Amino acid sequence: SVNQNGLIVSWNKASEELFRHKREILGQPITELLYTTEESDYISNMILQVFEGKTFDINELILKSKDGTKKYMMVRLYPLIGNEEKIYACVFTATDLTERKKIELALRKSEELQRALFTSSVDPILITDINFKTIAANPALEKLIGYSSDELRRNTFPPHSSFDPHLVEEWIEKCKTGKGVSGYETIILSRKGDHIPV
Repeated sequence: SVNQNGLIVSWNKASEELFRHKREILGQPITELLYTTEESDYISNMILQVFEGKTFDINELILKSKDGTKKYMMVRLYPLIGNEEKIYACVFTATDLTERKKIELALRKSEELQRALFTSSVDPILITDINFKTIAANPALEKLIGYSSDELRRNTFPPHSSFDPHLVEEWIEKCKTGKGVSGYETIILSRKGDHIPV
């Protein structure tokens, strides 16, 4: 909790463990915990409004521990009300989102890597839905058959080529169960009418 000037007046054990500050933090401004100084005015203004009886929920606020480590937090600010409805302090309660944030960032990097591999691969790659309708085609496939991704998205892949429908149904059923299919050889037609063995 902090006073009207934003100075920390109480600090519990969970805060000690998370931020690595002990009692030396008491009397220090809460803004010292902010990872960027740009948010100082924003938080200070909220504290003043809490002393007027308001409550705030912040979905994500980046704080820092004693060693400078980023802590992603979901924070609630609310008034501590005592006798005669007097507001004694602004209380901060927080939920640590740091691990979840790390996972989100890792997933984002993974997705970016997959996109890069998809785009830069020399092997033609096609993604379809379970009805064999094209979702995405990489540049290598566009070059091979002479159709753009937009054109392919309007068709069942590949245009003017035929796959055994029973075989396609078998593939779809295997994909639904998480299994893959490989080693199938066929001929597809390019825009120019070339027969391309794949």
